[in-house]
Amino acid sequence: MTKRNVWLLITSIIIGPLIGSVAFMIGTTLFDWLYAGQQSGAVKFLANYWPLILSSGYALGLIPAIIFAVAMIILSRRIPRRSGRLWVASVVGAAISGVCIGLFLTGGFAGVTDSLYILGAVVVTGAIAGLVCMALVELFHPLPAPTAAAA
Repeated sequence: MTKRNVWLLITSIIIGPLIGSVAFMIGTTLFDWLYAGQQSGAVKFLANYWPLILSSGYALGLIPAIIFAVAMIILSRRIPRRSGRLWVASVVGAAISGVCIGLFLTGGFAGVTDSLYILGAVVVTGAIAGLVCMALVELFHPLPAPTAAAA
């Protein structure tokens, strides 16, 4: 395992759930505020319970983060351009988050409409977390640029 792969795994595990949780909080607050307007209690709820939301993000995001890192370790070598790797990281992050949290939501703790809203938010946050983690790794441990023959 290369140093780059180790950093991708560490970044995905430590930073991925944090980015996903923050993106989830910002996204749900904006959506709720736009949907419910000033009557929304989302801002007050998030202000009071943000530690619970962040810790839940780590608890629910750990397995998707590990799966994301392994998938990107495998896929990164096959994608010659940095822009392609970043795009694929967003898609892989969204798909893995959607599947993992989707399996969790099928436990039936929320109604169908609530589950779809939550699943949509989780897919977006997975895409954002995947993009940010991959961008950080690309910034500090980039793959070598493709040669003219490989391009």
